[in-house]
Amino acid sequence: MLDEGLARCCFGALPHKIGVTANLNIDYRKPMPADSFLVLRATTTKVDGRKAWVKGHIELLQGEGAKPIIFAEATAMFVSPKHAAVGGAMTDGILDLVAC
Repeated sequence: MLDEGLARCCFGALPHKIGVTANLNIDYRKPMPADSFLVLRATTTKVDGRKAWVKGHIELLQGEGAKPIIFAEATAMFVSPKHAAVGGAMTDGILDLVAC
């Protein structure tokens, strides 16, 4: 979930609008309870040519103003493949991220 969510967060910032995972670090903070609604929040922190760095976390969906309960945090680097310029980019997918 974190790999896909963080990747889609940075796709718009990459030159060919697609990237592959070059590095992914996940820190698990606490177990996720079954039957919970979760939120993945991600931010693109840096872009340098075909590389993009992203950080994010998974938290419990709660009411507005509540302190977030974070289950896992991640950082990642994604690279837009050179061959992506020829083949085009994948823009449709399962995840629909409104804002990154």
